[in-house]
Amino acid sequence: FLILLLILSALVSGSEVAFFSLSRKDLDEIKTEENKLSNKILKLRSEPRRLLATILISNNLINISIVIISDFLIRNVLGDEILLSWAEAVSKIIPLEPYDICRTLSFLITIVGVTFLLVLFGEVAPKIYANLNNMKFAKLMATPMSLLSSFFKPFSMLLVRWSSKLESRFIQERTGIDDTSKEDLD
Repeated sequence: FLILLLILSALVSGSEVAFFSLSRKDLDEIKTEENKLSNKILKLRSEPRRLLATILISNNLINISIVIISDFLIRNVLGDEILLSWAEAVSKIIPLEPYDICRTLSFLITIVGVTFLLVLFGEVAPKIYANLNNMKFAKLMATPMSLLSSFFKPFSMLLVRWSSKLESRFIQERTGIDDTSKEDLD
């Protein structure tokens, strides 16, 4: 199940690069194909903020699930006894309570190990692949992203609205700074 989630994370992460790296020429080529898959890609690209929100929501849910399941597996596979025996060995070197070291070891294994796997296999590698094969990857992920977009529509629309409000506020603040005269600053 953990490997399946890691694959899903890779696919969703790669989708971001695949969809947003399609050039005008690629999009024109897709338009000429006139099939369901091409129409899905064009529809997804017609609402880029919603697509990005869907990708971010999906990827975060998947990655959080990976961390939670990994923590559960580490605790059950390694077991408290093994971690505690490691912690007792470390406590001879570092003057801390074995229980505190045990919790720290479990945390470090989960966070460092899972972060490494997520960054390498769930982010970097799929994004490199998707960048080199953006058309192929976009076609592969058009249907899943359309389904996710429909499923997460209420959340993605809310995220898009909030980000638009933040963006307009930052633009207003930036405009105000640009209009400031030297005398105002003095």
